[in-house]
Amino acid sequence: MEDKDKLIKDLQTTVDQLKADNNKLGKQIQGLTIKVDELIAKDLKKIPGNIVPREVLVDSATVKQYKTLVLGLILEPNQVSMVIVDSNGNLLTDVVGIMKDSAGTPIRASKSNKLGQMLFSSSVSNGRYKIALSKKGYIFPRVTVVLDGNILNSFEIRALPN
Repeated sequence: MEDKDKLIKDLQTTVDQLKADNNKLGKQIQGLTIKVDELIAKDLKKIPGNIVPREVLVDSATVKQYKTLVLGLILEPNQVSMVIVDSNGNLLTDVVGIMKDSAGTPIRASKSNKLGQMLFSSSVSNGRYKIALSKKGYIFPRVTVVLDGNILNSFEIRALPN
């Protein structure tokens, strides 16, 4: 009976250690993700205007790089709005956008209109979100938005050249 109790205690200790290690690794991954996004944002400032980035980080600091005029659109805090264009700057209609939370779960969907405008009409909580864009015949950069409770100006996303 003592051997069984010792085995159970040893297994519980191992489980507790694995949980602690998992939490530690999760925090390290989160920290590394933030550092990578910061490096990407810094590098985006160095990209000449005629080169389209494969990954786009949009937050209150970088949105000015992608700012575009969207007439008649009143945004609320933590609402995401963008204009989608092809690699030549022509407006793209019917582009489907899926917004995913940090766990990768789809939480919102939208589609660009005749003016290339895409609006995720309901606000979301503060945090980091990935937006996957798709339309047959086009490739789009990976888009990450960081929402902090403020109004994020509309921004332009340009399709990658084929």
